[in-house]
Amino acid sequence: MVEAISRTRDLGEFAEAGCRELFRLVPCVSTSYREVNLRTKMVSGYLWPYPGVEWFERHAALLGRLALENPLIAHMASGDGSVVSWADVDPDDTFRQTELFREFYAVNGVESQVALGVLNQPGLVTAFHGQPRRHSVQR
Repeated sequence: MVEAISRTRDLGEFAEAGCRELFRLVPCVSTSYREVNLRTKMVSGYLWPYPGVEWFERHAALLGRLALENPLIAHMASGDGSVVSWADVDPDDTFRQTELFREFYAVNGVESQVALGVLNQPGLVTAFHGQPRRHSVQR
């Protein structure tokens, strides 16, 4: 993965290369690169395989409004860049009771998620996320 992203020239190439490599390495339904600005609450990202602009238009407002409900984003905001899953940071599954889980993750068939934090400036959370295929992540 490091070799693939080291050859990139800009953020778009970096996000795409990282997502493609994570998708290749981990049995995922999809992978994503996300940036969350904790001050402005703005969320941006890249998803692989690319679902089309309509998908982003349908979900952008909800993700922007509720992104911090994702326990992985909250965990990454603490500065920990380790690889973690929902099961690691939310062992009681309280995230499944949130609006974000019900209205976005459940609707899109995402049952679990892993994240790899990327170093960045304070107040900006960046990470590659993988949405594993069912039963590929053990609790």
